[in-house]
Amino acid sequence: MMPAPAAVPVLALAAHKLRAGWRGWLALAVLTALAGGVVLTALAGAIRTDTAYPRFLAASHAADALVAPAGSGIGGYDTAVATLPGVAAAAALVGINAVPVSSNGVLDNNVAVTASLDGRFGRTVEIPKMLAGRLPVAGAAQEIAVTQIGAQRLHLRVGSTLRMAAVDDRSTPPRTRPLTERVVGIFVTDGSIVPVNYQDQTPQIVASIALYRELGPAYHAFDGAYVKLRPGASLRVIELERACHGLFNDCFAAQPVVKPVADA
Repeated sequence: MMPAPAAVPVLALAAHKLRAGWRGWLALAVLTALAGGVVLTALAGAIRTDTAYPRFLAASHAADALVAPAGSGIGGYDTAVATLPGVAAAAALVGINAVPVSSNGVLDNNVAVTASLDGRFGRTVEIPKMLAGRLPVAGAAQEIAVTQIGAQRLHLRVGSTLRMAAVDDRSTPPRTRPLTERVVGIFVTDGSIVPVNYQDQTPQIVASIALYRELGPAYHAFDGAYVKLRPGASLRVIELERACHGLFNDCFAAQPVVKPVADA
């Protein structure tokens, strides 16, 4: 029903890919402009469009990589990642095995639910653009925020109530625990603005760490840390992996990517 724990960090990596195609708007605007001042006006607007996404990445303090242990890193690994050479900032997060429930009781597994472990994810690293409302308060177990994709597909707005089920898939059949969550925010992320794969197009739900603590480890899906590197630091995944193994015996380092902030 839910992804295997070892596979979920790979799914979570979908928040970070090369985002291509936004520069085409500049050429399109110039080609469609007629003459004189129209050309200048179109060009100015196209330049703003051309720089909008890089400016969003900068304002959101978008991460360069997701690094996660093969098992759970909540015991210290996720916070220790911030001490790795070349790491400017890190934000630890946890995935929760919880899904929306339809009106006829069907579980919607096509959703990812995460929470900040250290208060940094979504606030100092990977900061979303809020379209309405706010992010959940850390101590409010019944609060969630959703991406605009999730709001559209699940028919949600700020103030909506979402029926969910926490899933303990260690048992056969999986055991579920009913949840009632209140939507306090609608937001966009770099992945939801420029989706490049299936995971980007699925609803993303941010819950509070209070919900994770209330549910306990039986509903743990994955954990890891989003990493923002210092300027000039190498993005080669092998260096992160070696550093990880210096901290713990086993870890998974997701392939880091470079955001398209300038022409090659």
